[in-house]
Amino acid sequence: MTNRISRLKTALFANTREISLERALLYTASHRQTEGEPGDIAPGESNSVYP
Repeated sequence: MTNRISRLKTALFANTREISLERALLYTASHRQTEGEPGDIAPGESNSVYP
């Protein structure tokens, strides 16, 4: 493992992760309201990802 990857891994696991109950509830409510609808973000626009 390179030094850079080692530092990134250490930084990633150094802090405890927090869970936002409010965010989870909002996400769930939004998902339930839009269930079955198409997931287009911008209809008519290309969804391609370029490097």
